[in-house]
Amino acid sequence: MLIRTLIFGALTFIIMKMYRGKSWARIALIILLGGIGTLSLVIDPIKWLLEGNSLGTMFDGVELTSLLFAASRVVHLAAVLMLLL
Repeated sequence: MLIRTLIFGALTFIIMKMYRGKSWARIALIILLGGIGTLSLVIDPIKWLLEGNSLGTMFDGVELTSLLFAASRVVHLAAVLMLLL
C-alpha cells in the first residue's frame, strides 16, 4: 500500500509538471506509465504461460471480474500502443 501511494504521488507530481509545460514530464510519463506500466501488465500472463498453462485453459472457470480486469489490461495496452504510434 505504501509503495503504491508513493508511486501515485510521484505520478501526480509529474502530471502537474507536464501540465505546466515541462517537456521532460511527458517523457517521464511515457517511460513510467507506458514502459514500466505495460511490463507490469504483461508479466503475470507471461509467467502463467511459462508455468505450462495453455491459452485454451485460460477461460476455464473464469469469473466476470477476471474478464473485466483482463479487458482493462487490453485497453491499457492498446492506449499505450496508440501513444507510441
